Amino acid sequence: MMTKYLFSFAAKGLQSYIMRGGKLRDMVGATSLIDKLSDKKLLTERLTESFGLATPEDFAVIQAAAGGARIEFTDKAKAEEVARLWPLWCHAWAPDLDVVQCLVPWDGKSYGQVSQEAGAQLERARNFPAPRMPEAGPFVKRAPRTGEPAVETDHAPDKELIDLASKRKRAERDALKSARELPPVAASFGFTDADQLPKDFTEISGAEKAYLAIVHADGNRLGQMFLDVGQALASLGP
Repeated sequence: MMTKYLFSFAAKGLQSYIMRGGKLRDMVGATSLIDKLSDKKLLTERLTESFGLATPEDFAVIQAAAGGARIEFTDKAKAEEVARLWPLWCHAWAPDLDVVQCLVPWDGKSYGQVSQEAGAQLERARNFPAPRMPEAGPFVKRAPRTGEPAVETDHAPDKELIDLASKRKRAERDALKSARELPPVAASFGFTDADQLPKDFTEISGAEKAYLAIVHADGNRLGQMFLDVGQALASLGP
């Protein structure tokens, strides 16, 4: 029987990553980066183009959502190569976003069993914080909004110092606007054009001392709940 491999990754601390910095355009950019990290179509393109896998037949994206994915590989060497390079690629894609991962042999097990094993490994990996880059040395200037090392001055009128993550988030927000592309959540609320999206909280809240509510839907362990349901159904038989 041919041994397959299940490569799994999951972004953690999504709420703090999205909210860090407090700028609305940063939140829009951060949300888009997380969405695209676990988009099935984009994942397939990255694995074939950026990671050099010859054809989509080398792998299958089984599950992808909320900054995580489960990918089946038929070749051990290719699976290990992706696992080795994935942290570097993720740092380039979304700096400061914590992403945990694991590679599990899939030999004679059901998908529910191997996925549960992968989930347990991902849960353990959450206890080991990833190194922060760039490193904050004693003589490094800090971005006032985040406290992280500053890498450049923003092009906005206030010319504030920003860190690497904020730079990437704002670049993503600018790319969305220039491409006239709407984030999925924006289309759900009836927006039809990128220019309709507000750039700052003041465009939403209005006058000084107005109140603004932020709704965050917490989906912790939602994926595991679906796996548990699937295993319970499988145990019932045909």
